[in-house]
Order: sequence, then structure tokens, then C-alpha cells
Amino acid sequence: MVRLLCRYMSYGLISLINIFDPQVIYLGHDIALAGSLAVSGLEANISRRFFSSNYKSVPVEISAFRHKAPVAGAAAIILDRLFGGHSFRLS
Repeated sequence: MVRLLCRYMSYGLISLINIFDPQVIYLGHDIALAGSLAVSGLEANISRRFFSSNYKSVPVEISAFRHKAPVAGAAAIILDRLFGGHSFRLS
């Protein structure tokens, strides 16, 4: 199951790598629970399926927030809205 998930997830990550050229990819939420199994599977699939001859290795790592990444992201959005000069409405 994890192998199949890594295969399909690598297709999307390759597109994101081509568009944004990230230095590192962090995994969070449920996929972070798979740990090193997900990391090794994704890195292998990305390097095998990458089309460009100029491919540079993009490390895949587990987020320090692990499965709590959505909560941390939501908190970051709220803090940005409160202190970033945006108006904040609950509507």
C-alpha cells in the first residue's frame, strides 16, 4: 500500500519540483507516519521517473510536526492574519 502511494505521490512531486525547484520536500500529516519507508520510496520513484537530464537530487524529509502539520499550518495562517496587517473576520 505504501509503495503504491509513493508511486502516485511521486508523479505530483515531480511536477512540483519542475515548477518550484525546491531545496527540500517535507512530508507531514498521515504520510509522515510511514516514516523512512515513505521517504525512501518517494526518493527512489522521483529519481527513477524524473525526465530532465539536469536532475538534481531533492531530499525528502519528515516534518518535525509529523502528523500535526495541518494544525501548525492553521496556526501559522491565523498568526499571519492577526499580526501581518490583514483584517481578520470570522464569517
